[in-house]
Amino acid sequence: MWKNRFVLLAVDGAGDRHAIHDPLYCFAGAGWTVKNGSTTQLPGGQGRILQLTKDGQTAEAVYWITDGEHRMASASQAWWQSLKRRICLERNTHAFVLIVLQPVADGTINWKEVLSGFPELLSI
Repeated sequence: MWKNRFVLLAVDGAGDRHAIHDPLYCFAGAGWTVKNGSTTQLPGGQGRILQLTKDGQTAEAVYWITDGEHRMASASQAWWQSLKRRICLERNTHAFVLIVLQPVADGTINWKEVLSGFPELLSI
């Protein structure tokens, strides 16, 4: 049984490719400051782990952008891939989905343990 609760945000770009964005904008808009950020290896690519601060609080989050096969820690990389797909008329590809996972409580999270304990997250 997992001891922590998480908020999972999944933004599907199928209907609007502009919906896929850099989550740093949302965190900044909510008043969070990125204290530290690092990439983490995921099956099929990378994700990004953020350490955030706001009014003396600390929080962590992890995010990635995926087409179901590849995972990217960079929104600009996803935008370039999307542009390449449109230019090359690649019609048989899946739309990108932005995945953001954030614990409800403060504290440091062992993200490798969380992600390996819930492989379903990587199948979204």
